[in-house]
Amino acid sequence: MGMGRGADSPKSDLEETRDLLGGEGGAGEDDKHDGHVEGVWGWLVVAASFSVICVLDGIGYSFGVFLEPLIADLGVGRGALSMAGSLQVGVYSLSGPIVAMV
Repeated sequence: MGMGRGADSPKSDLEETRDLLGGEGGAGEDDKHDGHVEGVWGWLVVAASFSVICVLDGIGYSFGVFLEPLIADLGVGRGALSMAGSLQVGVYSLSGPIVAMV
C-alpha cells in the first residue's frame, strides 16, 4: 500500500485516466507528474484553434479589401466578382452546422 491509501480508497482522476489510456498507474516514474502536463496541452490546443480561426476569418471576411485589385487584374465586373465573395462567405457560414455535427 502506498502513502497511507487503503485498498478501498477511490482512485484519483489522474490514476483513472492513466488506467484508461493503458498506463500502469502504479508507483513509478509516472507518479512524478501531477497532472499539469495535460493542462499545457489543453492551452496549446486553445492557442492553435484561436490562431486558425483568426486566419480563416481574416481570409473569409476581408474580400472587400481585395475587390478593386481583383477587378483590375481579372477584368470582370464588380457584380460577378462580388458574387464569388458572397458565395465564399455563404458556404463558410452554411457549412458550420454540418461541421459541428461531425
